[in-house]
Amino acid sequence: MTTQSSTTSKPTTTSTPTTSKASTSSTKCTSTVTSVSTPECEYGCGKWCSKPVPVFSNHPNCQVAVAQCIVQIADCFLSAGWPASLNCAKYQSWCSSINTYCGNNCLGGKCSKSDCLSQNPPIGGDSVTTSTTVNVCPATTTSKAASTTSSVAPIPTVSSICLLPNGPKGSGYENGQCVGDIQPAALTCNNIRKDFAQFPLKLYTNKDSTQCSGYTRPNVPQACRDSCQVQYNSCVGTYATGCQGQKQTKDQDSYDSAKTKCSNQYNDCVAINKGTSVGNRCDSFGAGWS
Repeated sequence: MTTQSSTTSKPTTTSTPTTSKASTSSTKCTSTVTSVSTPECEYGCGKWCSKPVPVFSNHPNCQVAVAQCIVQIADCFLSAGWPASLNCAKYQSWCSSINTYCGNNCLGGKCSKSDCLSQNPPIGGDSVTTSTTVNVCPATTTSKAASTTSSVAPIPTVSSICLLPNGPKGSGYENGQCVGDIQPAALTCNNIRKDFAQFPLKLYTNKDSTQCSGYTRPNVPQACRDSCQVQYNSCVGTYATGCQGQKQTKDQDSYDSAKTKCSNQYNDCVAINKGTSVGNRCDSFGAGWS
């Protein structure tokens, strides 16, 4: 390592590191960079893990994070495997806790994803790591930012086009509730630009939205039927399966009674959506979500 003294003597080379104070005239500019890793798996349930929700610092972006969380719930129930899929209800509650945070902290106050997750830590995912590096400032350059058009639209809401059936008392799906608290997959706007012109609607059944089925505007009843089917599969695969070995009582279902509730909910779901239309929603890419 070569060091230079403040006099005019020649530089000397030593075999061990040395330190020297830099004169004020040769002080180097440095920048401190703190980076926080974004885990690929943020919340884990069995064989399934969620994609991370996006960072946010205001209420609209916080709601985008909530929507990104909720659209993955159907995939959790379908992919986690038994009995881990029972924990998808906890993931669903975690999404609700983010929504509560948005309302309590982002309206007129400061909020952030890191603060939200410190209060509502995810379970079963990869750890977040933080690293800090100090770098010599690079030479200043001036460049004009190129204009870009996003090919993937953020999902600001998961208000589904499909309707929920309202069953009789004791059906398990009355007053906005669903059997086993398992919601149908959301049918809303297609968030992939290249697919939107042909299929403006999408049924969100996979955390990777490029793998989800797209639909035309006149095909809403079929899309809702598919949503009802996804709900039925998860209802039987998680809720009814979880009732195996139980006897039916006033407060609990047996496997057979649970499966009957799932089946009745499916039939009523298909029936109520036979005339459902998209209306004015999803009329252009990235707009008309609700």
